[in-house]
Amino acid sequence: MDLTQRFKTVNKGIAGDFKKGHMKKHLQEQLKNLKKEIETIDPQDQETRAKFLDLAKAIEQKLNNPKDQDQHNAVLSRLEEDVIAFELKHPRITAVLDQIIDILKSSGV
Repeated sequence: MDLTQRFKTVNKGIAGDFKKGHMKKHLQEQLKNLKKEIETIDPQDQETRAKFLDLAKAIEQKLNNPKDQDQHNAVLSRLEEDVIAFELKHPRITAVLDQIIDILKSSGV
Protein backbone atom coordinates (compact mmCIF):
# COMPACT_ATOMS: atom_id res chain seq x y z
CA MET A 1 0.00 0.00 0.00
CA ASP A 2 1.55 3.32 -1.01
CA LEU A 3 1.63 6.38 1.23
CA THR A 4 -1.35 8.09 -0.42
CA GLN A 5 -3.54 5.01 -0.04
CA ARG A 6 -2.45 4.59 3.57
CA PHE A 7 -3.43 8.19 4.41
CA LYS A 8 -6.79 7.78 2.67
CA THR A 9 -7.43 4.64 4.69
CA VAL A 10 -6.52 6.45 7.91
CA ASN A 11 -8.87 9.28 6.96
CA LYS A 12 -11.80 6.88 6.63
CA GLY A 13 -11.00 5.51 10.06
CA ILE A 14 -11.15 8.86 11.83
CA ALA A 15 -14.77 9.64 11.08
CA GLY A 16 -16.45 12.25 13.23
CA ASP A 17 -16.83 10.15 16.39
CA PHE A 18 -13.39 11.08 17.76
CA LYS A 19 -13.19 13.71 20.42
CA LYS A 20 -11.07 16.83 19.95
CA GLY A 21 -8.27 15.35 22.05
CA HIS A 22 -7.98 12.43 19.67
CA MET A 23 -8.13 14.76 16.69
CA LYS A 24 -5.41 16.93 18.16
CA LYS A 25 -3.24 13.85 18.65
CA HIS A 26 -3.93 12.74 15.10
CA LEU A 27 -3.07 16.23 13.83
CA GLN A 28 0.20 16.10 15.75
CA GLU A 29 0.98 12.74 14.13
CA GLN A 30 0.27 14.16 10.67
CA LEU A 31 2.46 17.16 11.44
CA LYS A 32 5.24 14.75 12.34
CA ASN A 33 4.66 12.93 9.03
CA LEU A 34 4.76 16.25 7.19
CA LYS A 35 8.13 17.08 8.72
CA LYS A 36 9.48 13.67 7.69
CA GLU A 37 8.29 14.22 4.14
CA ILE A 38 9.81 17.71 4.05
CA GLU A 39 13.17 16.09 4.76
CA THR A 40 12.82 14.13 1.50
CA ILE A 41 12.67 17.30 -0.62
CA ASP A 42 15.72 17.76 -2.80
CA PRO A 43 18.25 19.82 -0.78
CA GLN A 44 18.76 21.99 -3.86
CA ASP A 45 15.11 23.09 -3.67
CA GLN A 46 15.53 25.32 -0.63
CA GLU A 47 12.61 27.56 -1.60
CA THR A 48 10.10 24.70 -1.55
CA ARG A 49 11.59 23.26 1.63
CA ALA A 50 11.35 26.66 3.33
CA LYS A 51 7.73 27.08 2.23
CA PHE A 52 6.74 23.71 3.71
CA LEU A 53 8.71 24.32 6.91
CA ASP A 54 6.91 27.64 7.30
CA LEU A 55 3.61 25.87 6.76
CA ALA A 56 4.52 23.27 9.40
CA LYS A 57 5.31 26.11 11.80
CA ALA A 58 1.89 27.67 11.12
CA ILE A 59 0.22 24.32 11.88
CA GLU A 60 2.19 24.07 15.14
CA GLN A 61 1.05 27.56 16.10
CA LYS A 62 -2.53 26.51 15.36
CA LEU A 63 -2.11 23.50 17.65
CA ASN A 64 -0.85 25.80 20.40
CA ASN A 65 -3.73 28.23 19.90
CA PRO A 66 -6.76 26.02 19.11
CA LYS A 67 -9.43 28.61 19.90
CA ASP A 68 -8.14 31.27 17.49
CA GLN A 69 -10.70 30.96 14.68
CA ASP A 70 -8.99 33.55 12.47
CA GLN A 71 -5.76 31.58 12.63
CA HIS A 72 -7.70 28.37 11.99
CA ASN A 73 -9.22 29.82 8.83
CA ALA A 74 -5.90 31.26 7.65
CA VAL A 75 -4.04 27.97 8.12
CA LEU A 76 -6.81 26.00 6.43
CA SER A 77 -6.88 28.36 3.46
CA ARG A 78 -3.12 28.23 3.10
CA LEU A 79 -3.11 24.44 3.27
CA GLU A 80 -5.71 24.20 0.54
CA GLU A 81 -3.73 26.57 -1.69
CA ASP A 82 -0.48 24.67 -1.14
CA VAL A 83 -2.10 21.32 -1.92
CA ILE A 84 -3.17 22.66 -5.30
CA ALA A 85 0.20 24.30 -5.98
CA PHE A 86 2.34 21.27 -5.10
CA GLU A 87 0.08 18.33 -5.92
CA LEU A 88 2.04 17.11 -8.94
CA LYS A 89 5.57 17.82 -7.77
CA HIS A 90 5.19 16.59 -4.17
CA PRO A 91 2.31 14.06 -4.06
CA ARG A 92 3.33 12.48 -0.75
CA ILE A 93 3.50 15.83 1.01
CA THR A 94 0.17 16.90 -0.42
CA ALA A 95 -1.35 13.60 0.79
CA VAL A 96 -0.26 14.53 4.32
CA LEU A 97 -1.57 18.07 3.85
CA ASP A 98 -4.92 16.63 2.72
CA GLN A 99 -5.08 14.67 5.97
CA ILE A 100 -4.34 17.80 7.99
CA ILE A 101 -7.04 19.70 6.09
CA ASP A 102 -9.57 16.95 6.83
CA ILE A 103 -8.68 16.98 10.52
CA LEU A 104 -8.96 20.75 10.77
CA LYS A 105 -12.26 20.82 8.91
CA SER A 106 -13.83 18.08 10.98
CA SER A 107 -12.59 19.01 14.41
CA GLY A 108 -11.94 22.71 14.66
CA VAL A 109 -8.74 21.82 16.52
